[in-house]
Amino acid sequence: MRAKLISSIVFFILSIASNAQEPANSFENQTEQFNKAFIKAMMDGDMAECLSFFDDDIRLMPPFNPTIMDKAGADKYYKAFLDRFDIQKYERSTVHIEIIEDRRAIEIGNFKMQMGTKTTGEQKELNGKYLNIWELKNNRPKLITSIWNFNQDYGQFHKLLKFEGLPGIITAFQTQPPVDNPLMFELAALNLLHGLAVTQHDGPRWAQFYNEKTFLMPQYNDTCKGSTQVNQYIQAHVKELPVFEKLDIRNDKVEVAGAYVFEYASHVANWKTGEYSGVNTGKNLRIWKRQDDCSLKIVYHVSAYD
Repeated sequence: MRAKLISSIVFFILSIASNAQEPANSFENQTEQFNKAFIKAMMDGDMAECLSFFDDDIRLMPPFNPTIMDKAGADKYYKAFLDRFDIQKYERSTVHIEIIEDRRAIEIGNFKMQMGTKTTGEQKELNGKYLNIWELKNNRPKLITSIWNFNQDYGQFHKLLKFEGLPGIITAFQTQPPVDNPLMFELAALNLLHGLAVTQHDGPRWAQFYNEKTFLMPQYNDTCKGSTQVNQYIQAHVKELPVFEKLDIRNDKVEVAGAYVFEYASHVANWKTGEYSGVNTGKNLRIWKRQDDCSLKIVYHVSAYD
């Protein structure tokens, strides 16, 4: 009788341990399976298998294109991409995963593709990085957000990466959510200060938005990890910036998961440099974390031009 009781207790403890590990394993397995399916899709020119990983309301944030807000739109984006390009080689790998409250996962990875345009045969190798957000839906991880950018400026080739007629929106031109609670007020104040730091080319102030373990994933640069790399990037980057006549940083969606705040942000920049001037828009995903001193600091930040 005693042996049976001990056996039952051991089984119960092992079951608890197994269940505790399940979310992490589930996310890791899903990202591994997705990366394999995505590589195959790029090489085969068919995204059908990958669509099963997408949430119906996936938010796809492709560089040089509007933000796409559902699975059907994501399917149209990838069809347009694969209709234009022949992918000869594609590599993709996860470099970091963080699980949040067993319900959500942040995945960071790198990709490299050798490709050619089907009409002209022009060849190009593109290197970049991505951030995916996964969430448990009916006990299965679903991809709810995907944003990526490139590690260098590919010049005129960027024009080929823009697709007309997609069902997307420029989020920078959309209505902002109301500032009607303490968190939204806090983010509005931080975004205003962030804009001032950028327009004034104030690197030290800009760097204070990030914590010591931040992943900063800027366009046309490798991922910066940790305060030393982030500070070095910002100090160099402010020297390259144009004069900003106006910079409006805003958000259109904010979600809270434990100590984390997921801010879907965008910007409108009126700039000039020498005899040139213009207006540009872009999109950002900033993931903030509440610190021990109750301040908000950015722990993940990735951006892409519209």
